Amino acid sequence: SNLHPDDDRYWPLYPEIAREPFLIAGSDIKAGAKIDTLVQPHDIAPTIFELLNLDANPPEPFTGHSFKTQLVDEVKTPIREVAITASHSDKLDYGLANRSTTPSITDGRWALYPVGPSGQPELYDLSTDPLAEKNIIADNADIAKELSNKFINELTVLGCDQETSQWSK
Repeated sequence: SNLHPDDDRYWPLYPEIAREPFLIAGSDIKAGAKIDTLVQPHDIAPTIFELLNLDANPPEPFTGHSFKTQLVDEVKTPIREVAITASHSDKLDYGLANRSTTPSITDGRWALYPVGPSGQPELYDLSTDPLAEKNIIADNADIAKELSNKFINELTVLGCDQETSQWSK
């Protein structure tokens, strides 16, 4: 929820909140190595599974992707094209209540916030605006639409059963 009870805006997960470092160590991982790639929380389990050389299949298939080759072999090929953040809403019908934390999608350069503080979508070029301060969606509707479609595709792959049409408005 928001910081002040009288503030009923939406709260997008801007870069300073959504971009988090992830630290991992292991005998096969080069000490002090750093990779810069898009990963999501559901990529952690398959990565650990593969790092431990577990042969057994998990009870249910992983929805994430292992980034072991990026860690161990220092492969530069990304494991995913985009990453999405989570969101939170107090509404039980999957609608979006005021004071909701709202999601984003990024491909590393562009970041789309389907629901900005006022409820309108926002788009940022993180290569020139890493703190997402200058909304440039008006001049880049094609990029916003492409990211919106990728967002819906990612939710579908993850098996989200919520109504996602609210993000494509």
